[in-house]
Amino acid sequence: MPSDAPAVHSRPFSERSMAERTDAELTAIKAASSILKKRPSDGKGKFALRAVGSLAIRAPSWLVRDLLEADSLAVVFGPPGSAKSFLALELAACVATGAPFHGRPVARPGLVIYMAGEGHAGLARRLKAWSIAQHVDLATAPLLVSEGPVGLCLEESVASVEVAIAEAVLSMGPPALLVFDTWSRNLSGDENSSLDSALGVAAVDRLRKTWSASALVVHHEGWTQGRARGSTVLRAAADLELRVERGGDGLVRVEPTKVKDAGPSGPLAFSLADVDLGILDEDGRPVNSAVLTEEEYRPETGPKPATGKNQTLALEVLEAEIIRHRENVKASGRDPAAARVSVGAWRDACAVKGMDRRRFSEAKTALVAAGAVKLDGAFVLLVSESCPKVSESVRGSSPSPRPNPSEGPIRPRTADGQAGKRADEHSETKVTASQLPQLCIGGRLVAGEPKEVELEIF
Repeated sequence: MPSDAPAVHSRPFSERSMAERTDAELTAIKAASSILKKRPSDGKGKFALRAVGSLAIRAPSWLVRDLLEADSLAVVFGPPGSAKSFLALELAACVATGAPFHGRPVARPGLVIYMAGEGHAGLARRLKAWSIAQHVDLATAPLLVSEGPVGLCLEESVASVEVAIAEAVLSMGPPALLVFDTWSRNLSGDENSSLDSALGVAAVDRLRKTWSASALVVHHEGWTQGRARGSTVLRAAADLELRVERGGDGLVRVEPTKVKDAGPSGPLAFSLADVDLGILDEDGRPVNSAVLTEEEYRPETGPKPATGKNQTLALEVLEAEIIRHRENVKASGRDPAAARVSVGAWRDACAVKGMDRRRFSEAKTALVAAGAVKLDGAFVLLVSESCPKVSESVRGSSPSPRPNPSEGPIRPRTADGQAGKRADEHSETKVTASQLPQLCIGGRLVAGEPKEVELEIF
């Protein structure tokens, strides 16, 4: 008779006789037989199971070697102005033409479809800059750009995109990469909703899996630095997630925040170099765009620039409050350097601009963490290196000089995003250390000695 006592068997279940099986096993067999009598005779809708030993072990199949897998979903996110779209565009151009992505071979070049939700004029200039810098003609490349956003939550829209892709396949072959820039503009739903986000992810998979293509989603950073905005459904579905941030030193850092199976082995870094497009605007000035140039990665040191509208607003309000306090102190005949702004005054001034207490608290915490401001008891101090520009009282009024065509089409950009300047393309004013507190509001310290510093005027 079978026993209910646990037993350790040296032979597999299928090889043991009925007499060797426990009552629990016999009960399970009876239940399984009852279920199998109800299964459809045609086998439709059958759920398949495989033994783990039958699974093949394969090396990663790369689209862009050591960066982006074939037949995968990747997300690139970052704050505004972080150069995340530059990264997406250059990947798209490389996959379409087969050109290496900064030394990383494209293993499976093919048709690329760029779902552009906005910024078509800027997109064209950036692609032209890439073409000039790489000496690769994009005129006949299999790189297509949508005339508007997709509408991933709308069945009719997704079906229309399917037809457009199928028509392109007949003349250009199957797509290797689909780019959605940005997620919010292409979603046509609430990115904070897990339901809408799930619909969007399902639509992206539907559009790419027919062709075993990869998808790259460009997204914004959320209120919390270091994570994408909105529902976590998109991140959960992604095989690769990359965070892009442009530091105060001008370096564009790309850091993997999720790697499911294969991706970059570590963070990447790029600088932006200006490229002369060879055309003039309506005032006869040269038109430039920019390209990425890979650099050696190094962690950012010092204060980080404000990101997000609330951080930017809070920093602007603080600068204005410091200037106002210094003017009041100076008017009373005292040293304006002694002026201090309390956290409460800063908070109240932000409230006047429409920022509630919760958002102010979040912005304050982020700015302190970034090293842009410091708290000294009940007072707040502005770190001079975080000032984005020199105040109007010391800034020159002369127009920006034109680039010198003799320098060539590609010129490095400075940390503030401007085209690289020659020595005669900016002015410098020397001030004493005692004058610096009055002048640093909106400025950037570029060099200095103990008693004399130089302030760069843009």
